[in-house]
Amino acid sequence: GSQIIPGEIVYGHPGEAYGLISDLYVHPNSGLVFAFITNGYSSGGGYPFGDSTEFYAPEEDAFEVIYDFFWEDCNQPTGVYEPERINFCDKIAYNSESEILKLPEENFPVEICVMDVGGKRLDQGQYFQQVIQLNTPKGVSVVEVTTDDYRCVFRTFNP
Repeated sequence: GSQIIPGEIVYGHPGEAYGLISDLYVHPNSGLVFAFITNGYSSGGGYPFGDSTEFYAPEEDAFEVIYDFFWEDCNQPTGVYEPERINFCDKIAYNSESEILKLPEENFPVEICVMDVGGKRLDQGQYFQQVIQLNTPKGVSVVEVTTDDYRCVFRTFNP
């Protein structure tokens, strides 16, 4: 197969249909994800193939931009895939009726930010307890929980 990022293994899949070309890949060592979508054919009835891979030219161009301008800065371990971090985030309990958030362990202080789906901060505070009363608006909100060791982001729905 063709090398997308020189010297690196990434997992993912290209897609193409009706003039659309789309790609999504994950670098397993860093957790870096990159995706792109193009639409429409170039004049002449289709995209040309790339010069050095089995991909189309727009895909090769995108891979080159990712590698040349983003790879060095973005290809850093994030800790996202460390099991203890995933377990911490998965164990956060939230009751949408009572708006009670319960952390899986005492890990203080904890910073909690409630945002709307557009990223506007609605409520933010630092807490020193395991059970926290949130104040979320009606509808969908985004809650970010940050400690010295963890950062978890999840959606809530307040009916």
